[in-house]
Amino acid sequence: MKIKNVVAYCLLACMFCCFPGCQDSDDVGENYTTFTGETISDFLQNNADYSDFAEALKTAGAFSLLESYGSYTCFVPNNTAMEAYAKEQGYGSFEHFLDSVEAVK
Repeated sequence: MKIKNVVAYCLLACMFCCFPGCQDSDDVGENYTTFTGETISDFLQNNADYSDFAEALKTAGAFSLLESYGSYTCFVPNNTAMEAYAKEQGYGSFEHFLDSVEAVK
């Protein structure tokens, strides 16, 4: 009985040595696509009405999150809303709001 087990384990070990493993290949055929559209960060940089939100994200160190590709939604406040929020929080202007990184975060 022990001999059968030893032979079975040896055959199993030989199978792992003889069969090739996974291959790393850069050839993905026609299944590889590249996104060429506009990301949310591109949209913010191309539309001046949302520049305050973009500045707040840069101040908080979170702007790079919107540079990624994929399907997601971002509700972006315009400059008027950002200025109103800054004043509501007790800052005289949006620029003073940006001076407080913790408040922006």
